[in-house]
Amino acid sequence: MDHRAVRELEAQLKVAAMTVTGSHFVIDRGDVIRFRTDQPSVINAPAGVTRGAETEATFEADSGELVQLIQRGSVSFELGNRSGTADRVEVGNGGQILLTGNTSVEDNALRVEASRIALDQNADSFQATGSVKTVYIDVPDPVLIV
Repeated sequence: MDHRAVRELEAQLKVAAMTVTGSHFVIDRGDVIRFRTDQPSVINAPAGVTRGAETEATFEADSGELVQLIQRGSVSFELGNRSGTADRVEVGNGGQILLTGNTSVEDNALRVEASRIALDQNADSFQATGSVKTVYIDVPDPVLIV
């Protein structure tokens, strides 16, 4: 049986260790929990914090495990020692994060801008494609690579 809840006022959705704060939530509950809002929201998770203008997420109902998360519209995030921005961020349950649109990722050593950046949290690596600009900022004289 599916159950739908709509929360108009500021609310929080807590699933396992993740909390989504925002408003105008539409939540469908069944074998999976589907959540969406077309209003700005903030997601706090053990790995970090993301903010976006629109959010959609799917969780396993039994375990609370994240299946998929998509945020759109001037998304910003802080994940460990990295921060960044994108027009769209998609997170899967395997530690993969895909940033598309006007993207940037920065840490203590460098800043990367590109059309698309794929982060692998498990391997602590990323791959950038499409008009890539990299600035190494932890050297005495910053280096720009285009």
